[in-house]
Amino acid sequence: MQGKKADKKVDSTDVVKCKTCGADMYFDIASGKLRCPYCDNTVEAKANVFENEHNVDGFDESKLRHEDGVITYQCPNCHAKCEMHGVFDTSAKCPFCGATNVLKVDDIPGLAPDAILPFRITRDVASQNALKWIKKKLYAPIKLKKSFKPENLNSVYSPTFSFDSDTFSTYNGRLGEYYTVTVGSGKDRRTETRTRYFVVSGTYSQFFNDILIEVSPKLSQKEFEKVGGFDTDNAVEYTSEYIAGHSSERYDTSVNDAYGAAKEKMNARIKSAILSQYHYDVIDYLHIDTSFNDSTFKYILVPLWCSGFKYRDKIYNYFVNGRTGRAGGKTPISVWKVALTVVIIAAVIVGAYFGLKSAGII
Repeated sequence: MQGKKADKKVDSTDVVKCKTCGADMYFDIASGKLRCPYCDNTVEAKANVFENEHNVDGFDESKLRHEDGVITYQCPNCHAKCEMHGVFDTSAKCPFCGATNVLKVDDIPGLAPDAILPFRITRDVASQNALKWIKKKLYAPIKLKKSFKPENLNSVYSPTFSFDSDTFSTYNGRLGEYYTVTVGSGKDRRTETRTRYFVVSGTYSQFFNDILIEVSPKLSQKEFEKVGGFDTDNAVEYTSEYIAGHSSERYDTSVNDAYGAAKEKMNARIKSAILSQYHYDVIDYLHIDTSFNDSTFKYILVPLWCSGFKYRDKIYNYFVNGRTGRAGGKTPISVWKVALTVVIIAAVIVGAYFGLKSAGII
């Protein structure tokens, strides 16, 4: 019962009324159903198969507006923008920094979510995983590890744009492979390493599915990928029922900018796949020309447990994947631990040097 109570603490809610007693229901993570906090009545949440996707080419998001009934509020402390349904809740807290002086802002043009990936990891499990994560941070201060308590975890649906694209690439380049030769004679006899170059060219095709780009102002792509691994195949058609009792963050990156980031990720994978076909040691040059065909995107909300801690007057945010429980974030670094590591490594190198020298090896 303690876990249930913890999971129904809310900062902002979508209004979903209980048909038995009329109270506001919330999405209960443990059961995957809508639950009434008063009469304990449960209702199955809608789980319609998601089908809608948008063509990237020619898409004009400036003509679209967010769904009706959505209220956007902004935190004046950390500037996060989150959303809720129904009337503005004056007691709402920022899910990132905990500030209580959040402000309602005017309607902002934008997209309504296409799909949502519901929470599966409860607050209790997320707390345990956050604690394990901080304990494993090698260079985190000992004082922090001893005092860290994963409190005030907030369930937030984070905005992502997911891109699909059918790519076709042509390439040409010159790669090199090292080989050794023995040159000279007598005392001048020695081994030299040389490079044998060869020309490569060809075509490469690959279809990319669900390249996820984080479009949250509070989370970088690097931080997102540290806790990533979202099973977007299990996303369902967006409905406000899954937001009930939780928060959702508003995106702040345009579709075009996100598509540019997605293409960079696809280009990197294409380059890696092409190079994997050859045995080489060095790249002289490699030119790749890629066309992105039938590119589509969808706006998916993914679940994250979010919180932060203060250490020496600085706030450090951390996150837990709401599907897998994987935790990540930023932590302070102990200068003394880093210095000690450097000293130990230096001592090992010096010891190895003198050991080899005394043995006559060097």
